[in-house]
Amino acid sequence: MTAQAREIIYINGNKEQMATEPLKPFLKKHPHLRFEPPNTACWRGYFGTWELENDKLYLIDFEGDLEDLDGNIATRNLKDLFPGQKKVFADWFTGLIKIEMGKLLEYVHMGYASKYEQDLFLVFEDGVKVDEYLINNK
Repeated sequence: MTAQAREIIYINGNKEQMATEPLKPFLKKHPHLRFEPPNTACWRGYFGTWELENDKLYLIDFEGDLEDLDGNIATRNLKDLFPGQKKVFADWFTGLIKIEMGKLLEYVHMGYASKYEQDLFLVFEDGVKVDEYLINNK
């Protein structure tokens, strides 16, 4: 498996890369939303941009190639996925978000297995950050 392109999250105005897919639980509840991978570096078939604001996780931008029931593929954005919303509170997400920080220490050509200087883990319950911890990988 190819190393996967990271989604983006903004924390305190800083742009960071995530090694997590917070939209995945939402998509499991909506199996009719089938995204087509644009290449082997994005098997999930979409790119999301996220923001942590007041300890709440929001999806603020989105683009993906959606396959309809007839097999046709069209590029969709946030307003297509969540009509009428400019940012979406991710109340479906409970779990960890891993944010890779610092220099790349070891590249691994598989999933999110590459190793960076530090990993910041944010812990969420129903879209609200309840804890965080930092691991130094040096």
